[in-house]
Amino acid sequence: MAGEPQRYGPPGRTTGHGELAGIGLELFTQRLAGTGRVCGVQFRPFAPDRPVSAWTGRRLPYGTAAEAAAVLGPDGEDRCVAALDALLLARGPHPAPQARQAMELARRIRTDRTVRRVSALARDAGLPVRTLQRLFADWVGVPPKWVVLRHRLHDALERAGCADGVDWAALAAELGYSDQVHLVRDFTATIGVSPAAYASSSATTAKWSEGHTPSTGPSPARRTDRTRPVPSAAGSPVWM
Repeated sequence: MAGEPQRYGPPGRTTGHGELAGIGLELFTQRLAGTGRVCGVQFRPFAPDRPVSAWTGRRLPYGTAAEAAAVLGPDGEDRCVAALDALLLARGPHPAPQARQAMELARRIRTDRTVRRVSALARDAGLPVRTLQRLFADWVGVPPKWVVLRHRLHDALERAGCADGVDWAALAAELGYSDQVHLVRDFTATIGVSPAAYASSSATTAKWSEGHTPSTGPSPARRTDRTRPVPSAAGSPVWM
C-alpha cells in the first residue's frame, strides 16, 4: 500500500517522535522527504502485557517528545545508540522462558531448511500444534506457518537472483510447495512482482553492473527486498 511522505525536516513536522512498529504482513511504500536523523532497534519480546500479535501490522506512538530528543540529540551515531540503549534498559526488560523457546524455534526455522511443516516442528518440540501456534502468537507475533513461508520465499528470492535459469516447478517441490502455482502466487503477493519479473530485473541489474565501475558511472541501487527482516522480534521502536 502506498504511504504518505514521511518528512524529517521543514516543511512539516520538525520535532522528533517515536513509534513502535510490529511485524508487517503486507507490502508497503514509505516515501521520505527532507533531512533528519533516525535511530531504531529491533528487539526480541520481553514479557509484554499483551500478546506480541497485538502489534502485528501496526505502527503505534512510542515514548515522549523528551525521550525522542534524548535519543536523537547527541552528536554521532554511537552516542545516539548509547542513549537509546539506556532508555530501553531502564525499563527493566526481563525475557521470559516462553520467549526464549519461541525465539529458538523461530531460529530453527530460519537455519534448518528441512523444517517445512508446522506439524513436524511441533512434534520435534514436544508440543501440540495449537500450543505451538499460541506460543508464536504470544511471543513472535505471527503464526509458525507464516515464518516457514517467509523463509521459503527468502530461498526463492536467492535462487531467482542467480544468473542461471530457475526451474520453478523443481524449486516449488524443493521448498515444500504442492505445486509451482502456489509458489508463484505467494512470491508475487509478498514481493510485489512475479518470480519471472524479479529474475529478469535481477539479470538486467547484474549485466548493468558488469559494464560499469565507480570511475565510469554510478553503481545501481541495492535491492532491499532480498534482505527483508526475519520475524524474530516483538517490535521495532524507532525515533525520527
